[in-house]
Amino acid sequence: MSTTSLPRALVVEDEELLARVVERLLTSRGLAVDVAGHGGEAIEKLGSTRYRLVVTDLMMPVLDGEQLVRWMREEAALDTPVIVLSAIRDARQRERLEALGVSAILHKPLDMDDFLQRAVDLAGGDA
Repeated sequence: MSTTSLPRALVVEDEELLARVVERLLTSRGLAVDVAGHGGEAIEKLGSTRYRLVVTDLMMPVLDGEQLVRWMREEAALDTPVIVLSAIRDARQRERLEALGVSAILHKPLDMDDFLQRAVDLAGGDA
């Protein structure tokens, strides 16, 4: 199967090593993956490509994960499932993200099995 026919995911993460690990994990489960280093770059990619899943960090330069999700929902009217990755455990931020309709908020360090199952379920990759 060519990558053009695979479900597409966008990974938005400023830590390059973690971005590549998540990219490889998702690719191994049947997803075509693009990577953006911050929310501004993600907006550019979201403007030109339809994604079945967005996985984003919260703390990033230029535009953080919460701002990205707010833009997706309010400015671009995208209902793409979003998994937020974060080391922060702020209850108010969690409430804001849930109000924006994120699909899951997962804490770092990631439970890779849980992450992969959620990602595959949301994006429609291989089981």
